[in-house]
Amino acid sequence: MHMPTSTLSGVDSGADRNPPINTLFVGNIPMSPPLGCTPGIIEDCLRELFQTRPGYEKLLFRQKRTGSMCYVEFKDVSSATKTIDELDGNALNGLAKDGDRIK
Repeated sequence: MHMPTSTLSGVDSGADRNPPINTLFVGNIPMSPPLGCTPGIIEDCLRELFQTRPGYEKLLFRQKRTGSMCYVEFKDVSSATKTIDELDGNALNGLAKDGDRIK
């Protein structure tokens, strides 16, 4: 998981030209649940993980042919940043692909 920011490609100004935003992106989520689990378990686990975080507003979960992804919106940048810091290394209760963790 990371906070989306961007810089101009090929330009190293020494500073990020776009400030952090209040929406987190969670990628590389498995397309299907582990064997023996219900189909909605991945989205449910993500929602359970994030909805208890201070400043949580909403979660948008999408499944694509190449995998699942999720956007989590918070009321402000500081809430999103605090969530990243506190959940760093979380393996999503074993649902993350190939040992991936929130980073």
